[in-house]
Amino acid sequence: MAWTFIKKLNIYDSCPVVEGLTFNDYLVNHIVEDVVESGVWDGIYIDNLFARINPHITDWSNRDLLDFDINNNGLRDETPAQISDETRASAIELLTRIRQEVGANTLIVGNTGASPQLALAPYVNGFLFECFNMAWCYECGAMPTETGWRRALDDYLYMSQHVQWPAINIVEGCGVSGAFVDPDKAYPSPRPEDFQKHRMTLGTTLLGDGFYEYDLFEGRSAPYWFDEYTVDGEGTAVQDARFKGYLGQALGDAVELRSPERVVW
Repeated sequence: MAWTFIKKLNIYDSCPVVEGLTFNDYLVNHIVEDVVESGVWDGIYIDNLFARINPHITDWSNRDLLDFDINNNGLRDETPAQISDETRASAIELLTRIRQEVGANTLIVGNTGASPQLALAPYVNGFLFECFNMAWCYECGAMPTETGWRRALDDYLYMSQHVQWPAINIVEGCGVSGAFVDPDKAYPSPRPEDFQKHRMTLGTTLLGDGFYEYDLFEGRSAPYWFDEYTVDGEGTAVQDARFKGYLGQALGDAVELRSPERVVW
């Protein structure tokens, strides 16, 4: 479990009205008045933008132990499925209200960890795929399984195709699963496995149209510059800042190389 100490604010229709505002009213006003209308920011980043039950809720997946009262009746009568439905409806309503206030030119990017919320794609410009390589296999130190990687790739490609323009999907590779590891375990230089994780995550990002970075720990670690970030026209890594950054548009669509094996079941 991670972040169990965080207080969960009421985003549902049952939220009490305080001084004429619900929490969602306050949040929309803040985004419009303090962020967008300030002229400083091009958009807003919304963390924990779930379209399902928030997994930071204690016992979120266990109906018998779940104790999360969204209808304020003092009873444990909610189920994980019901809360997921209510959360998705509330998130869509919130994003719809924000869009109505700020228009299509304001950028909205969400985050829910390694896996995005596909149901919210039409309402945002993209998602941060936080520690994306962790989506491939949580139990085995983020080294991918074929099925785990394919599921994560399909999610990434779906978001690239279904978010609002301009698409801003940001892929982050991580050396350590940040939320579950003490920050003191961070390290300043890459280990051999970091190069493998970095190149696999970068290669996956290049199959779509996303932005990419790799953190040796996670967002709290210092940035590290890999050879692949500075490559000349011949594909050779060079120490020349003229060749850093944007790699250009893909020469064609990603192509799946079929295995010669025959699928039986």
